[in-house]
Amino acid sequence: IEKHRNDYLGWFTKGIINKDPKRAKYKVSKNAYEKALEINPQDAKAHNNYANLLIGHFDNKEGAKEHYEKALEINPQYVNAHNNYASLLIDNFNDREGAKKHYQKALEINPKYDIAHNNYAILLIDHFDDKERAKEHYQKALEINPQNAEAHYNYANLLIDHFDDKEGAKEHYEKALEINPLDAGAHYNYANLLITHFDDKEAAKEHYQKAL
Repeated sequence: IEKHRNDYLGWFTKGIINKDPKRAKYKVSKNAYEKALEINPQDAKAHNNYANLLIGHFDNKEGAKEHYEKALEINPQYVNAHNNYASLLIDNFNDREGAKKHYQKALEINPKYDIAHNNYAILLIDHFDDKERAKEHYQKALEINPQNAEAHYNYANLLIDHFDDKEGAKEHYEKALEINPLDAGAHYNYANLLITHFDDKEAAKEHYQKAL
């Protein structure tokens, strides 16, 4: 048993290391996770990570679904797996009710999970047309983690598209770009805001150029 444990740790670690984008040895990582799960099929984290790999780099939706479900069967309190599974369900299976259920479960387990607040807000606005609740969850995400650039960007989009809050949108696009200056989408949308609502052609031009 101890030998299996050591072998399992080796394969699991190899799976994590080779999933690093800098190394991009995704086939090696896939093999490593398969070996790890063969040795220890009850490891929820390995199932979750393997599912991330399958959907992220092999476009294997059904395989990812199977392993997220297995991770949650082993550990129903696994917050990351609930969040990841919810994203898979809405992005690849158009299952908005399933996604809602799992985002809510993730936030029930950990109300301070800013990523799930952000993702749930996207679901609420895109698939339930619930602007007010989406706004609440973006605000909660940013209260928990003011450095969440994606939440700043998404919140800015919500404010200008649905609340006509030009100043609020400007503030959050600027914050998103302060945190992540390489976000082309934020540069582009901020440029649109500047030229449409602030008549600032020079600044807009600068951000359009950065978006390219």
